[in-house]
Formats: sequence, structure tokens, C-alpha cells
Amino acid sequence: MGVWWEKGIDDQYDPINNNNRNKGWPYQTLLTCPRQIVLEYQVVEKASPALMSERFMGAVERAADSLSLPHTQLMSFAGHDSQALAGFTETVMLFVPSKLGISHSPREFSSAEDCVDGANVLLHTVLELAAAEYAT
Repeated sequence: MGVWWEKGIDDQYDPINNNNRNKGWPYQTLLTCPRQIVLEYQVVEKASPALMSERFMGAVERAADSLSLPHTQLMSFAGHDSQALAGFTETVMLFVPSKLGISHSPREFSSAEDCVDGANVLLHTVLELAAAEYAT
């Protein structure tokens, strides 16, 4: 079975063997799991973690509060545009709940209500940030 694995926060960490190794660890390794499953993986990209903007996160939280929507901060290992742009500008990511927490799958589903709530949080966040930018 072939599996693509993107390493995330620490390119020294080997998530399959759960240990740290030096940068010389092989890009392709065959492993045998206890249930006789052979897992093949290849590192296709190495990316540094991207910290989200405290200012933007605060604006997102205030927007959710103003709409009386529950929210939480979470660590994401997602490699999205924020990761690519964080070196140039402030970024933040918004996540909308999906049924059973399933993501990046044909079974992923978010209700229309949750999508509308997410869009409204985004709208209020952008309006706050724009108002602050033009007030200076």
C-alpha cells in the first residue's frame, strides 16, 4: 500500500518510527506493521511551521464572540496558503466544523448553517481589520 506523508513541524522527526533522527534519514522506507501491513512513504515536501498572526486571531475571536458562536484555537498541521504566505504577510486560518471531524475526504460534510456561520465570522473579521487599517 503506498502512502504519501508530508512531514510537518519538525523535519527531524520521523512520525512513522516515532523518534528523532538526523537529516540523513532515507526519503523512502519500507516498514512492516504488526498486522503484516507494509507501509511505503516518501517525503515529498519539507515545510517550516507557520505561526498565525496574534492580531488576526484576536479579530477572529472577537468576530465569533460578537456572533455568539463557540470557538477555540487549535494547532493545525495543514499545509495551506497560510504556510506559504506567512513569510510575507500576517495570516490566520478559519475552520468550520465537519461531521465526525472528517476532512479532505469525499465523506467530508459541513452543514449549510456552519458554512454561513464561518462566512459571517470571516466577514466580521475582515471588517474589523479594514476599519483598524483605515483608522490610522
